[in-house]
Amino acid sequence: MRNKVRRGSELLVNSENPFIGYIIPKNERIYGKIMFNIFGVASLFTWNVYLSCCGILNRDLFPNMGFIQYIQTSYMTSVLVGNLTMVMGLTHLFDPHRCTVMLNCMGAIQSTIVAISIWLLFGSFSGCLINIVVTALVAFSCAILIPETFTLASIMPENFCLDVSFGQGLSGVITFVLTFILDMLLPSTILGRRILVTTLFIMSTIISLTAAGLAQTLTKLPWSYSVIAEMRRSSIYSLESSLPRTSRISYAESAISAPISIESEYNVEYSTFKVSTLIWQQLYNIFMTFLVTLTVFPTICTQWEAFNIPERYSNLFTILLVGIFHLGDILGRYLPRFGIFIPPSFLWVLTTARLAFIPLYAHLKSAPTTNIIGSIWFKFLTQFLLALTNGCCAYLAFIYGPDAVYQRQNKEKASFLLAIYNVVGMTAGSWLMNLLIWVGFFQLN
Repeated sequence: MRNKVRRGSELLVNSENPFIGYIIPKNERIYGKIMFNIFGVASLFTWNVYLSCCGILNRDLFPNMGFIQYIQTSYMTSVLVGNLTMVMGLTHLFDPHRCTVMLNCMGAIQSTIVAISIWLLFGSFSGCLINIVVTALVAFSCAILIPETFTLASIMPENFCLDVSFGQGLSGVITFVLTFILDMLLPSTILGRRILVTTLFIMSTIISLTAAGLAQTLTKLPWSYSVIAEMRRSSIYSLESSLPRTSRISYAESAISAPISIESEYNVEYSTFKVSTLIWQQLYNIFMTFLVTLTVFPTICTQWEAFNIPERYSNLFTILLVGIFHLGDILGRYLPRFGIFIPPSFLWVLTTARLAFIPLYAHLKSAPTTNIIGSIWFKFLTQFLLALTNGCCAYLAFIYGPDAVYQRQNKEKASFLLAIYNVVGMTAGSWLMNLLIWVGFFQLN
């Protein structure tokens, strides 16, 4: 049997078909990149719908209820709770692959409930309360889903973490474009607003179900099946028996040729604390990046006033602010690919300097619209710079963190820690925003 597997392995390596690192065929690599991009889109799509529609929800569907402020606080607080349960090991009942499948299915159910509540209970405190509660459940799921998705991406034969990160940025662009188009096409009535928001949450349901289905197909691909089987080696028989015989043979072949299966016996695995000491600068960078961003976005910037905008386009200014953020964020993630980057030891300078955005956003709320600082264009520029630096700093931190360690297990822990600090920074920023509102530093309408 061993000779048979070895011959199969040699056939795999010496095949004329083009392989990436002798593990992933090029056509399957493209499929994998698309798949993990969709995972990234699905992980934040519901939250990005709230962002893109925050003006409509605040002003038209749930007026005078502080809707977006409470939604942001509920979401980020629940994210923190989800992260704490992960740190304490209370959510590791399933491996990253099963978590990706199940939590995307749960996300589909949650977004469906939100769509129904907005359609039937708009304008009521009960509808607002249901959204706050369901948002907390969405955030709790995402707090587990995002680190597990990054973990799944990092342990593949080719690291797909950057594709997940890109998909998260892409999800914001998609929701902005759809919101903008629907806002222009639909009437500016309550019915039109209900149709717009409900449609987007139904799309969130569809995307989550698509992500769950794609995640399930990972057990059918030899290069991903080998990794999943390694994670489940304690119950490998049950996994193999559920798959076709051709997939089991492919796994036997790829397990020999894949470096992941060979290296695991010889590599030294660091403790989580040791990995955190090796990548502490990038943990600080990712934390500070999202601390600053969530302190001012979306609640504070949506309080800015515009002038000379017809009532028909009253929500357009807020939609554009959110869209500019998504555009700047995704462009920021692309800057390093064009050779514009900051060395790992100096990235902290930019992430710390971004604290200046907090007093600037507070000033723009009350700045006269007659001077350049209070103008719409200066507000657009400020929003773009916030997003551009957010995307660039987050992208670089997710690159520099895993690169600081060398073994597969340690890279997995580095990616997990970065994802944890990512959402902890978001939570800290949301509560800092509430604190600054309470002390009167930020003024709300």
